[in-house]
Amino acid sequence: MNLKFFGTLKDGANLSSLFKTLRSSNCYYELDLVSKHIIVNGIKPEKKYNIIQEVYKIFEVTSIETTMTALDIKKSNEIQFEKLKATLLNKQLSQYDLNKNIENIILEAKLIGSKRKNVTAGEILSCKIGFALPGENYSCINVVVLCHTERKKYLVVPIILNSNLSDNNHFCMKVRRNLDATYYNSNYQREESIILLNRIQEVHVSRFNVGRIGTVTKRFLNSVYQRLYLSTYKKLSLNAVIEELISPAVKFTAKGVDSQQLESFFEFVKIPNELMLLKKAFCKALMIQSSSLKDLIPILQNDSDMNLSKNAAQTKLRAEFVTWLDSIYPDIFKEYYRISLADILKIFLKCYNEIN
Repeated sequence: MNLKFFGTLKDGANLSSLFKTLRSSNCYYELDLVSKHIIVNGIKPEKKYNIIQEVYKIFEVTSIETTMTALDIKKSNEIQFEKLKATLLNKQLSQYDLNKNIENIILEAKLIGSKRKNVTAGEILSCKIGFALPGENYSCINVVVLCHTERKKYLVVPIILNSNLSDNNHFCMKVRRNLDATYYNSNYQREESIILLNRIQEVHVSRFNVGRIGTVTKRFLNSVYQRLYLSTYKKLSLNAVIEELISPAVKFTAKGVDSQQLESFFEFVKIPNELMLLKKAFCKALMIQSSSLKDLIPILQNDSDMNLSKNAAQTKLRAEFVTWLDSIYPDIFKEYYRISLADILKIFLKCYNEIN
């Protein structure tokens, strides 16, 4: 039996006890704090609960995925049947022991049935395509789930690491890290990736491997729909678009930073150093807790070394804002012609105040 625990490491967690238990049980294990999971392979049924308890001591577990052989399931069912029989027939069992046995029975049922059943549009998954002719989708590839089609079937599009292909090709779309997608796979976190629109196909849910590689944003998924002219395209609200850009960037920024230490935020949302007035606008908005340009322009005038008039400061700030946003979201001003810096700053303050 193999178990994959998803979650986060607890503060001050001591890993030595877990590693000692795993070594003594002859289990292969892998701890990945970036992708936020622990994988334990080769677990014997009699050691399972002990290992789960040790993982729970140091890990805030959000979900568990299971890979079991037919023999594992048979043994597990036999063990659980005996436990259930002993629990029901033992009239002397205390309430605590009764509850504990029931908890273990429920946990076992969850572990047996924890293979992937539900798939959501926008997830990046590994898909077992199978055999194919040269040049076609084959073997095991990573895909973005586009939409549900019928029963247990989904439309998917391959996503590959950027090789010699260019997103200028009509059948390619570049997927930008942080802006368009969040990855849990280290290879995709390091390299650029591309989706291949000419290789879309419909697959059964049973072809998906357990575990997510990442997810794309709703805005990016909508841009794929729009490119393909699918009926599932639906224009997102302006607030949803801004929040998908700002929220991950704010979470990436260290908690408790002051208005002069937002470089990690600027790097995440790709505001270059030459757009100095725009960067100062974010800093000052955080300092005075206001997204109103009427409040910010006078402060930026006093703080600026360029001795700008009010009109000049407004014009320059708008130009820098348009330059930045259009560089990461081309044509966004055609989709949302009323978007302003104040809209961005309002969401920025909301997200920042929620985590601090």
